[in-house]
Amino acid sequence: MLGRIGPLLRQHQRDLLLAGTGERVEKRAGPREWLRYFATALIIAAAASLRAGLSSVLGTHAPFVTFYPAVILAALYGGLPAGLLATVLSAGTVVWWAEPVGRLFDIQDPGDWLGMALFLVGCTGISCICEAMHRAQARAIRAEELARIADARKRAAEQMRELTQRLTYHVDNSPLAVIEWGPDMRLTRWSGEAEHIFGWKAEEVLGKRMEDFRWIYTEDATKVAEVTAESQSGTNPRRFSSNRNYRKDGSVVHCEWYNSSLLDESGMVRSILSLVLDVTARKRAEADLKELNELLERRVAERTAEAEQRASQLRALASELALTEQRERRRLAQVLHDGLQQILVGAKWKLALMARSQDKGAPDLVSVVGRLVDDALETSRSLTADLSPPILWESGLGPALGWLASWMRDRHGLEVSLTARDRIESIPQDLTFLLFQATRELLFNVVKHAGVKEVRVELSAHSGRIQVTVSDEGRGFDPNQLRAAGGSIGGFGLFSIRERLNHLGGLMEIDSTPGGGCRINLVAPIAAAEATAAHGGPVRRHRKVLIDSTSQPEAAEVTAGKRVRIVLVDDHIVMRQGLARILQEEPDMEVVGEASDAGAALILVHDALPDVVLMDIDMPGMSGIEATRIIHAEMPDVRVIGLSIFEEGEAAATMEEAGAVRYLSKSGRSDALIAAIRTCASLPKMLRVEGTAK
Repeated sequence: MLGRIGPLLRQHQRDLLLAGTGERVEKRAGPREWLRYFATALIIAAAASLRAGLSSVLGTHAPFVTFYPAVILAALYGGLPAGLLATVLSAGTVVWWAEPVGRLFDIQDPGDWLGMALFLVGCTGISCICEAMHRAQARAIRAEELARIADARKRAAEQMRELTQRLTYHVDNSPLAVIEWGPDMRLTRWSGEAEHIFGWKAEEVLGKRMEDFRWIYTEDATKVAEVTAESQSGTNPRRFSSNRNYRKDGSVVHCEWYNSSLLDESGMVRSILSLVLDVTARKRAEADLKELNELLERRVAERTAEAEQRASQLRALASELALTEQRERRRLAQVLHDGLQQILVGAKWKLALMARSQDKGAPDLVSVVGRLVDDALETSRSLTADLSPPILWESGLGPALGWLASWMRDRHGLEVSLTARDRIESIPQDLTFLLFQATRELLFNVVKHAGVKEVRVELSAHSGRIQVTVSDEGRGFDPNQLRAAGGSIGGFGLFSIRERLNHLGGLMEIDSTPGGGCRINLVAPIAAAEATAAHGGPVRRHRKVLIDSTSQPEAAEVTAGKRVRIVLVDDHIVMRQGLARILQEEPDMEVVGEASDAGAALILVHDALPDVVLMDIDMPGMSGIEATRIIHAEMPDVRVIGLSIFEEGEAAATMEEAGAVRYLSKSGRSDALIAAIRTCASLPKMLRVEGTAK
């Protein structure tokens, strides 16, 4: 019996598949089918457990009482296969049931067989009924699904028709021409915009190749052929190109082509869609715009060149005006120095001669006149320093700033802290003058506006640039307001400073806030300067002559034995004559030669080999400082005494560095000069020179 049930279940499964798909398919039971069978077995097990619980009440009577509901439940859940399986499992359970009260099924009892037959027939009928219900429900679901599918297909067809209509409308009304090609590059679609752009109607071109009518611009034919080959081969499914085309009337249009190739599964081209945009107006506008841009650029370049030329002329004019001012200042200073001061000095030397004469009343008169001459010299010297300090041209920017610091302290009570981080050997005169004048103007501004008595000045040189920084802790100001007001402070003016620095390739930086002090950096390139870095500030070398006490008798003997040979070097004849008259009055001194410039002095000293040279440091051409350096290097036994109209200071340090043993002011006392000559002449021939740094 169980052997007949298995094929029946398999047949039922095939029938279900036929009912669902309309095809006869052999298919193994899936996880869902096995779940039904497993659930059926659980239902029968539950029914058996319930029958066992009722054994104490029913005994061996009504063996199928709990299995009927189980079979019905299984058939309702799983259909005919589940119902038949539940029936078989129930019958097997009853047949092999063994309880203490006895077996539920007796093979020898015809009544039990009758009950078994009724159970099997009834359960089979119930299973068939449930199966029929399942099939009816499945057919209803299938019919509903088919109706839904048919409805969906209908809606899809309507949507497709609507989309086709919309696409056709958009294609016909698109600003882009829509052109479609077949695999053999014959035209299959030609939109209304294509007719508008190229002039041909659809019936004139459909089915033709592009070479069948005059359409491709001659000069662009090669490029179009390359694009067509790539699109037709499918190597580049998306290809952009820009070329010119002929219209039907022979005119030329500029077009941008956006080509797309449709490939089948084998990679063969099914069709090519081209979207064409007419850019003729844009190309003309671009050409016109390019022409206008070129014209504008030419005009801007011309105006810029003109503005730059004017700015360059303005800077050159400002620089030339400043240099002219400086030349006039120096000319006035030169007049004072070469004329008035030298005459006054000569007069003083002659007064000194009168004081040493035998006239008893002369000394008092000479003393009064001498004081007047001293006052005149001081006034002339102060005027010269105000106009153009000689130290600026004789010693350079560093010593000139040192003199300026002393001058500001003496004149205005302003303490200037000067720091020279690098030693500047040589910079152009115009840059030297500019930086000196700018620094002096900035110091004047501190006196006038900052409200402080201390200021810092830093001089440094690095990377081929020289920098002067002036900073204070005073009132400060707003640089923006300063620029709005024109940038002028004092007579020199920040604008003038900035313009002249720009002309020299430099710049001026201002860092200031109201109440926060001020810091101004003046930066300019050094045209031919050499800067030597030094740690801890500027380095000045002074030579110090050391004389052994054991050499004094020898020196006295030399002094007593011969006269001191002297060479006078000064570009002013009045000065030379005055010095010569005074020195000739001394019995132990002899003037062996005079020179009016440094070049002649070098030749004279080399030939005469004097004991002492009185050297004016400020002379045209080669300065006395450079001549002293040469004499000291070539003839170290010749002593050089530097002379200048100004008192000792930075010039003295520079002269001593060059090799001079003394530095005296021309306005000093004559007896001090004579004593210095004797002291220098008494020095031994072999000197020990010690360099000291400070």
